[in-house]
Formats: sequence, C-alpha cells, structure tokens
Amino acid sequence: MTPLLYQNRQFEASNIFNIIQYNQFVMLSNWLIQGRLLSKLARQYAPDGQTFNVTPLWPGAYPLLERKSPMWEVYALFPRSQAFEQAEIERIKIANPGFAVVLDIPLDGRNELRFKNTLPLIDQYIRDNFVSLPNMSFPGIQIYKKGELENFQ
Repeated sequence: MTPLLYQNRQFEASNIFNIIQYNQFVMLSNWLIQGRLLSKLARQYAPDGQTFNVTPLWPGAYPLLERKSPMWEVYALFPRSQAFEQAEIERIKIANPGFAVVLDIPLDGRNELRFKNTLPLIDQYIRDNFVSLPNMSFPGIQIYKKGELENFQ
C-alpha cells in the first residue's frame, strides 16, 4: 500500500487515524502556545480581570482566561450591517479592553473573509484606538494594546 503524504509526513493510507491524531496534536500544541501568548498579554495589558478583545474567532480565549468578550459576536466571520458594527464598537468602548488580538487570516482561503474586509468599521476602530505591537512569533496574528501612539520626534 502506498503511504499517504500529509503535511510533509508519511502515513499509512490504511490508518487514517494517524492523520487525525497528528492534526489533534498540532492543534493542541498551537492552542497551548497561543494560550501562553494570551496569558502573557493579559498579565501585561489587562490585569485584574480587565477584558480584552480577540476577533474574528477564537472564543475559547475568554473562558481560558476567565474573562467576558466585549463583543456580542464571538465568531465575527461574516459581513454585518453598519448599525451592527457601530453597536459592537459601542460595546467595545464600554468594556474598555486592555488589548486586542486580530486573526488576520483569509478564512477558507478567501481574502474577502478577512476580518478587515468583513467588519471594516470594527477593524478601523481597533487600528485607531489601539497601538500595534510587534509580533514575530505568530504570523497572521495582529496584536494591539490600548493606548495612544507616542509622539516621535
């Protein structure tokens, strides 16, 4: 039987469970690494139970750190009306999150489903009201802290 090549690893085609177990291991590893990132961000930018914003998906971040989402829609995957986006922005303002994480990924490989394309008003609000932090470790994840841009001279 020909071995199955999946993500540059060989698996026996007769045992599809090896692929499933490999995927579960990769997902668990990524979740643990990203969970450590979230914990570090929360300690630094959202201490004492202050909320944060993670969008357009990753709702598990909130129970992981025992926080409440500032947005009603924790799976912000599809375009919504301007009125809905404005209501979400108001919820964000009231919650005053200490940091924001935006997963800048093309969902299902479709650029039109990137967060900046599906919910542009919320994306712009985050960009205007949070400071971008460098992120070398996690491609596709944009990290922002609450605050104003410093004046550079």
